Order: sequence, then C-alpha cells, then structure tokens
Amino acid sequence: MKNHFYSAVIAAGLLATACSPSKNSDSEDQTTQNPQEPTAATEASSTAPVDAPAKISNQNFSAGQELDLQGISLSITATNNQPTNSLVLTTEGLEVSNDPQTIEIAGGFIRAEAEDMNSDGSPEFILFFNSYDENPEEFAIGFSVNDKKSMSRVSIPPLDAEQKKGYHGGGDMAIVETKLMRRFPIYEQNGDTWVKTDKMRQLQYSLKEGEAMRQFVVDKVTEF
Repeated sequence: MKNHFYSAVIAAGLLATACSPSKNSDSEDQTTQNPQEPTAATEASSTAPVDAPAKISNQNFSAGQELDLQGISLSITATNNQPTNSLVLTTEGLEVSNDPQTIEIAGGFIRAEAEDMNSDGSPEFILFFNSYDENPEEFAIGFSVNDKKSMSRVSIPPLDAEQKKGYHGGGDMAIVETKLMRRFPIYEQNGDTWVKTDKMRQLQYSLKEGEAMRQFVVDKVTEF
C-alpha cells in the first residue's frame, strides 16, 4: 500500500520550507575539505526480466515495499550492499505482462511512492535512493504505466550546470501532488573549502511525453 503518512510528511516539509524558510545560524554552517565535482548516481545496468527464483536465490534481500494505485500494484525487494544493489520489481494488474524485472542500482533503496503524475488514469512509481558518494545525494528512478497494459522507465534528468551551482550533495526528493520535487542546500566555495549557506534551491518537475519515453522536465526553480 502507498505510504501516505511518509509522503505527506515529506510534502508538508517541502511546502512549509518553501513558504517559511528558516535561517541557519553561523554555528550551523558546515564545511568540507577537498571537494569533488558532484556526479549524478547512475544505473549500473539496464532492466532485464527475471524468470526463475534460482537466479536471485543467493541475494540477501533485506528491504522492500508494496504500492497499489488505480488497480496496479508494485512489489519491490532490494538488497542492501555497497556499491551496487539488486532490485526485483513485480507488478500485478497489468494486461500484457506482469513478469518480474531486476535492475542493478549504484545506491541504497530508501522508499517508493505512487501517483498518477500525468493524470491519464494509470499510475507512476518513483523509487528513491541514497548514493554512496563522499557527499551523498538522494536520487530517483521512475516507472510509468501505459494504459494499464505495461510499465516503462521514465527519464529523470541530472542537474544541469546552472541548477547545480553551489551544489555539494545532500537534499531530498518527494512527490508533492502530481509534481516531483527536489531540494538541496546551497554552498559557497572559499578556496578549497565549501561552506554551507542558509539558502535552499528547489526544483519542480512535471511528467511530459518524450520521443522515446516519458520524461520529467524542470518547469520551476526557486531559491529561499
């Protein structure tokens, strides 16, 4: 079932922060030495069908979640290893195929959320992860159900040069109504040191139709 409480808490935090931002004191500023240019975590390999439990019997699946929306359910099981984890995704309710899929992700599974993000009567499932970088970041992968027949990957773009100015890891992501939201603290570089400011940057993504697949597109950027 969809974790309504968890999603609502995150959504409330995003909206409340955007409306009434708090200022960190000087004592709360954090510094890190020898920064490296942050890179978006990437998927280790492409989606592939899993047709026999024997293929995954030697894996230690220690995390999982089940979601259900608009008659389509998704069951997620995940390992908890570094640097790469295996996830098995199993759907119910699709008209064409409900065969399990397995994917490899360079990050740790946190949670998943479901929402009809393009209001077409079929759900989207967004899976959230933490990277294992020196400066960890939260990132996401998405799946969109096609007219309740099949499920396809959704593209979520990395930060571009303008969006990641002052970015040095951290932040969080969540679904707020039908939007995907991402926010993170802004840092300033002083020589070899990154100093955390009292500012946050928030990106709002909308789901759009693309040439090869549906994709999330940034339609609003705010700082507060």
